[in-house]
Amino acid sequence: GMITLVGTLGVYANVGESVATSADNGGPIPTASGAPNAAIGGWKVNTTSGQSEIDLARHLTEVGAKKYGAYWCPHCYEQKQLFGKQAFSQINYIECARDGKNAQTQACIAAGIQSYPTWQINGELLPGVQTLEELANVTDYKGSRDFKYYLP
Repeated sequence: GMITLVGTLGVYANVGESVATSADNGGPIPTASGAPNAAIGGWKVNTTSGQSEIDLARHLTEVGAKKYGAYWCPHCYEQKQLFGKQAFSQINYIECARDGKNAQTQACIAAGIQSYPTWQINGELLPGVQTLEELANVTDYKGSRDFKYYLP
């Protein structure tokens, strides 16, 4: 009957739309495909933040954490995808690529950034993609850790 029909439609609706599905429900992050667009900061972030991601992002900004990256860097994109669009907009992000949007290349050089992404937390540099758990641990985050996404 009706339940079977809805179930069948659900199965077909998901074919070829894995990005939309995982973007809403969590799971492994969709990775970069195609060329990055400097005007929008690379690839479009298509994951949707949950409250835990937003709270962690605000906490990171409150404790002075900075994320250094380059719009053309796929690992920087992975880091954005772990947070989701809404949460990443709360992060203190410094664009290092000279031709990037709002580039702050001199700030990256001054901070001693050697690779992307690199987090600066409590005066220490943490190179590479950090899981949200790792960022929560290193900044003594006490909020909910019901994070939606993980690396594939």
